[in-house]
Order: sequence, then C-alpha cells, then structure tokens
Amino acid sequence: MAPKPTRTPNNKSASKAVTPKVPVKMEIVTQKPLSKSEFAKLTRDEREKLLTGPMVAVCSRGRKIIEMPKRLLLGPLWYFALDQWGLEADERSVLTMPDCLKQGSIYTVMHYFKNVCSSKKFYALPTPKTVGRAAAVYQTLRMMFLDPYMGSVMHFLKSQIRREDGSWITYEDLACISRRAEVVHGLIDGVEYGGDPLMTDLADILAGLRYKGEIPDPNEFETWLADHHVLQCAMSDVDEAHKQKRTQIQELKAKNKVARTARLARKSETQRPQATGEVHIGAAAALDHSLSRNVVTIIEKKDD
Repeated sequence: MAPKPTRTPNNKSASKAVTPKVPVKMEIVTQKPLSKSEFAKLTRDEREKLLTGPMVAVCSRGRKIIEMPKRLLLGPLWYFALDQWGLEADERSVLTMPDCLKQGSIYTVMHYFKNVCSSKKFYALPTPKTVGRAAAVYQTLRMMFLDPYMGSVMHFLKSQIRREDGSWITYEDLACISRRAEVVHGLIDGVEYGGDPLMTDLADILAGLRYKGEIPDPNEFETWLADHHVLQCAMSDVDEAHKQKRTQIQELKAKNKVARTARLARKSETQRPQATGEVHIGAAAALDHSLSRNVVTIIEKKDD
C-alpha cells in the first residue's frame, strides 16, 4: 500500500505565516483649533480642506458609529478630541465616546459637521423634531464642549415645557429632558463641570409655574418630582433665591416708605413758618387798608 501523501502548505499560506506585520504609521495632522465664529467664517473651499487627510473611527460601546476626518476633529471639535486623546493625539485613529450618550445623537452631531463642510453656506445644527431626540443631541453637544452650537436645540426644549397653545408637556418628555440635563449638571467623571444651563432654566420655569399655581395637577407633579432629585433640588434653590429677592424688595419698599415719610415731615416743618408769616403779612395789609378807608370816610364827612 502506497504511503499517504502529506499535505504541504502553498506558497501564499507560507508567506502569510512568515511575513511580519508592518504597523501603519498615522499621518501627523497640523490643524489649528476653530471656534464657532471662526468655523462659520470659513469659505467653502476652506471648510472642504477639513475633510482631507486621515480618517478616525468614532466608536461607542464597541461599535463604530461614523468615520470622521482627523483634521475636522482637531478643528471645530478640538476641545473634546484633545480631552479624550491627550498627548497621544498624533497616534490615535479611534475616538471613543462616553457610554451615556445615545449612538443616534452622536451620529447626528458628527454628520452635521461633515455635511456643513461640503455645503455652499454655513448653517446651524438642525433641531430634531421630538423632545427625546433633541434632549439626546443636547447632552451630546454639552459633553463634547460644543455649547456655542446648542442654542436652537436648547430653545426648542424650553419651548416644549409650556407650549404657545397652553398645552402642558408630558411627564415622559419632561423626564427625558431632566435625565439628559442632570448628567452634565454636576460632575462628569468625578470632575466638577458646573451647573447645566438647561437644568437651570428648566428649574426656573417649573418653579415659576408652581409659584403662580399654573401647573395643571400640583399633587401629580410633586409625586413625579420626588423621583427626580436633581431637578427637585434645583427648583428648591430657585424658590429660595426668589424668596430672598422678594424679602429684599419688601425691605427696600419699607425703607423707602420710611424715608419718604421723613422727607415729607421735614418739608412740612420747613414750610410752616413761611405760611404763618404770609398770614401775618396779609392781616397787616388788610388792617392798613381798613384804616385807610375809615380815614377817607371821616374826611369825606367833614367836607360835607
């Protein structure tokens, strides 16, 4: 019986096994940071240059969301990119986003920056049509330090709390806004971030409506609010600040009233001697006039 032939690897497989993998060196990108005003003033050609060069994979929870030009990330998105990469920015080809951000909102923000670079004119970030999506985009902008770009989104969210037709926001949407805003209201990764403007405005609006008695069902609202501690504390701060302001106004009014009373009293004391003098002068003049008339009458009678 003939021996069983042995299987030898082909040249292609053999070459794969012995050829060492050469690391790909990232191209070093030199790009100055761009503020929103600077970015908006760029011409179309200048914006299109931001789309050239090496690409970076933007990932969230292990999934690639979108590819972005590294030059664009180091331009208008520089603060967040360098905050994530640190001193290793030149070697990085992946940008990892915080897990708390919705992947859809990450794509919306990143796609806007790519699209505006190739458009004829610069335009503002479009506002999502629903409260949930708008709140998620707002949170993404805040955590990416893109506050100058969130004006329209923030205005939309505040306008939904109490609409022009007088209708009241649903508690589901209100919870969505509160949840997205409270993430960046206090601490991020243990670092103090400062008060979130949307949380501050939300607390101010709701505290004002509660004080005026314009919340549809106060008991239902308080029950809901008890489960949203950050917003509850923010509203308490607003109540306390308004209470102190009202107290200051009342004290100022009382002080002004006392000052006015004292001023009127001084004016009355000043005018009293002058009025008395005027009465004496008038009485003397009347007496002289009466005496002169009597003298004239006596003379007339003598002539007769």
